[in-house]
Amino acid sequence: LRAAGLLMVVSAGVWAAFQRHLGRLMGYAAVAETGFLLIALGLGTAGGIQLIFLQMIPRGLGLIVWAMSLTTIQSHIESPRFVHAQGVARLLPIASAGIVFANLSAAGFPLLAGFPVRMALLESLARQSMGLTLWLALGLLGLTVGAMRTLAVVSLSEAETAWGSRETRIQVTLISLGILGLFALGLFPQLSQFLLKNLPAKFQNLGQ
Repeated sequence: LRAAGLLMVVSAGVWAAFQRHLGRLMGYAAVAETGFLLIALGLGTAGGIQLIFLQMIPRGLGLIVWAMSLTTIQSHIESPRFVHAQGVARLLPIASAGIVFANLSAAGFPLLAGFPVRMALLESLARQSMGLTLWLALGLLGLTVGAMRTLAVVSLSEAETAWGSRETRIQVTLISLGILGLFALGLFPQLSQFLLKNLPAKFQNLGQ
């Protein structure tokens, strides 16, 4: 399980680093998220089981924010390819921010929801194998590169386009709340522990 999870994370990270399609970037992030769960399960420890459940809320929130933002952007551009999404942040700033922050959260960027669980997973894996930890870090680096490339594409435009917002009020409200949630879980990871505190004990033998 641990090896399969690492393979998923590394391959998804590498592909994400060179991807030029916003939708496929989300797909690779979802693959990596599944890999993180398998790695935690493969640790075979009580701490690993706890990490599985601690990842659930950040993972779900990140993918929801990403999906809402991507849907909003797709409704205003020809296709979600980088060539068509260039400078889209000038027209859809909230949706563009949603995609970037969700991607960074999946990569374990500091202050975002994915950071505490990614750090805990790296620490737990490091106790068993430094080599495998480096592979996990490589996958996270690939996801981060994908997020940075996305940020560059959506924020830079060849033509001078005035900044504005074409999102509806509902889209702005939902995506903004989602982004705030990503920061809240990153700054206060105990929120996830409070909501899921009794679940790990019921599955303590999982993966053993």
